[in-house]
Amino acid sequence: MEELNTHFSKIRGVKTLATKANVSPAVLALWVLGVGFVLSMNQYTGNFAVMVIGISYPGIMSLASIRSKSMDDDKQWLTYWVLFAACNFLDYVFGSLVAYIPFYYTFKLGFVVYLFLPITRGSFIIYEKIIYPKILIKEETAVFSGSRDFQSRCFKQD
Repeated sequence: MEELNTHFSKIRGVKTLATKANVSPAVLALWVLGVGFVLSMNQYTGNFAVMVIGISYPGIMSLASIRSKSMDDDKQWLTYWVLFAACNFLDYVFGSLVAYIPFYYTFKLGFVVYLFLPITRGSFIIYEKIIYPKILIKEETAVFSGSRDFQSRCFKQD
């Protein structure tokens, strides 16, 4: 809990809200997750809860990472956004099936939180252990050579 307090205290908006609510930043963050969890149990509010939580904190941290000198946080947030977009694309494609999966948005909320928490580094782990070795390494050469060829044709200097 102390590690969460330390982390969330660094975010000015969270610290301000926690001070006004007279709670610690970690309690405020857990409260928001709790409300999101309750909302995610309902099919109608579930996607809203996942989107609010999946965009707000990662968005704030992504903006902060732009100003930092470290490349680790840039890599973490870029990986997160790619995986978050992929999850939402799959939701769009298989949207009609989602309605038949009980507590789908609750599980998705848990997965999204796992992806973005700095403690778990879930997005980085999934990328390094699954996406890169199982999917990208096989197609990397073809994709990158094709994109370089496309760039050279589109942005040809005369």
